[in-house]
Amino acid sequence: MKESVKTYIFISSISVYNDFQKIGLKETDELGKLDNNCDLETVTNNSYGPLKALCEDVIKNVYGDRSLIIRPGIIAGPHDQSDRFLYWVKRIAKGGKVICPEKPDKPIQFIDVRDLSEWIITLAEQNVAGCFNATGPEKKLSLSEMLQICKLVTGSNSELFWVSEDFLEKNEIVFPFNVTEEDYGHFSVDISKAIQSGLKFRALEETIKDTLDWYTNLKDDIELKVGPTIDREKQLLKEF
Repeated sequence: MKESVKTYIFISSISVYNDFQKIGLKETDELGKLDNNCDLETVTNNSYGPLKALCEDVIKNVYGDRSLIIRPGIIAGPHDQSDRFLYWVKRIAKGGKVICPEKPDKPIQFIDVRDLSEWIITLAEQNVAGCFNATGPEKKLSLSEMLQICKLVTGSNSELFWVSEDFLEKNEIVFPFNVTEEDYGHFSVDISKAIQSGLKFRALEETIKDTLDWYTNLKDDIELKVGPTIDREKQLLKEF
């Protein structure tokens, strides 16, 4: 059966890499490995990446140069169930004082699911093989810049209130797109190979608008899986 497969496409993850202190990770950089005592039946934050790397090995061993391995980062846009991008779009649209994790200039990366899927389909139609980092945008983007664009798109009066990592850790608050300096490499991945192969990006404004429109049209105001609630945020702001 495997001989009949022209191209085997495997959706892996940027999490496969070993050293996220490195800026500009390329497809050829070292991948993470599982600890000897790792429970293979339970996926954790520490084992997710190395397990994906093992899956890549299986695909390459079976299909060789007919393997197409895609390593996305955070995937954004309408119908995303992870809420990581949606959290910021929804929160900024609501307005008022918004707690944000320092530092404002920290790098972030993500890709609109429509850009990702259209590009993968094109690669499949052309029988392209190989391994590709797949995130965006094409140019560098900081968390602060993204939130300012969210304000413009949504017409929000939000006031961004940047708080320290120590404060967030003390209060057990975790935000999407929040990484420490030791983990900046996770959001500074080299995507030049994907761009050269034809990956294109729609305007961030379109992703923001379409994501918010999708969420607004849902029947219920679903509580998001990530970030603090509005009530919790108000409590935290009283400490300043």
